[in-house]
Amino acid sequence: MIKSKVFLPELDGLRFIAFLLIFIHHSSTQGVAIFREIKTIGWLGVEIFFCLSAFLLTRLLLRERDQFGTVDVYKFFMRRILRIWPLYFTYVILAIILSVYWHVITSGNLHRIVGLLTFTDNFFAAFQGFNPIRFTGHLWTISYEEQFYLCLPFFVPYLLLIYLTIGYEGVKRPLMQRLYAPAFDK
Repeated sequence: MIKSKVFLPELDGLRFIAFLLIFIHHSSTQGVAIFREIKTIGWLGVEIFFCLSAFLLTRLLLRERDQFGTVDVYKFFMRRILRIWPLYFTYVILAIILSVYWHVITSGNLHRIVGLLTFTDNFFAAFQGFNPIRFTGHLWTISYEEQFYLCLPFFVPYLLLIYLTIGYEGVKRPLMQRLYAPAFDK
């Protein structure tokens, strides 16, 4: 097991901002002008959480590689599975049972159950909107994260190889040249 400082209190401020953005985005903002403005960008809170998750997981994988010389992909997947799947599937099964009881599930939305059970509901949400099965509208984010977990351990070695081959400046310079727009300097 990797012995490292996993919790970074320095990130608590970002976590709070992300939570606040999401909370205001999903809250009634009548009568408070600043909250109405924040509500329009509240989705950025989810993006912040995704970035924090990507940073922390990449940091763990790089630390494991530094400590052991390799990344044990099997252990990485098992840690993710044991951390997320028990609660996730318990929640999904309860939501499905309640939705069946409340007659919310129809033949027209059975595919959304498949999306929940296979971590592909984010694709359905992108094309069909939030999941109509009660209490599951937010689970598209878990699908997204699980797909990220599936890809990350395979990309980190290549990203590290690129970084070690051409260095930080070699990565930064082409990116900055593509982002640089001389018209804005005038």
